[in-house]
Amino acid sequence: MFIIGAGGFGREVLALILQLSPGMQIGAPSGFIDDGIAPGTVINGLPVLGGLDVLKDYPGASLILAIGNGATREKILQKLDMNQFQFPNVIHPSVILDDPKRIKMGQGNIITAGNIFTTDVPMGSFCVLNLQCTIGHDAVLEDFVSLMPGVHISGGAKIRKGAFIGTGANLIKATEVGEGTIVGAGAVVDKDLPSHVTAVGVPCKILRSNE
Repeated sequence: MFIIGAGGFGREVLALILQLSPGMQIGAPSGFIDDGIAPGTVINGLPVLGGLDVLKDYPGASLILAIGNGATREKILQKLDMNQFQFPNVIHPSVILDDPKRIKMGQGNIITAGNIFTTDVPMGSFCVLNLQCTIGHDAVLEDFVSLMPGVHISGGAKIRKGAFIGTGANLIKATEVGEGTIVGAGAVVDKDLPSHVTAVGVPCKILRSNE
């Protein structure tokens, strides 16, 4: 098992994994993959092994992308042969799925403590849901979506690929956030937002284009 990203979120993901199996010891050759930290550095008991090139020696390994930004997660995946690796969903045991059979998700998702899903929620792959988010019925989360702590998604809302929703933001029922759009912390989305913009405020207004 390799955690890609040894920053703050990477450390949180390591703690999440250990909570899934109390008392588990993560042994070699597991470690962090991060080209910005010197190999051999030990972080919370797990060594940094190097950059992505290290992975070529471990076909079939499980990779966890502990990167908060969806665009960065996508760029990392483009450098990997996805057929060579496994990308498990990492879900904290406190997560509530009202009907697990009606929550469909892809691979490589990270869902941290306190998240609540209601029913009929399709979610793509490589999404990150940080602490205590709520996802209403029939909401749609596409690939590489990032929800920061305390985000509330009302029923029927749609979050398109790579969108980033800041801490404490709220999406009103049936609204849509376009691909690659950033919603600022605490914002209230009460109308559809186009792709590749940054929107902030209550109610949210478009601040700038991200093209």
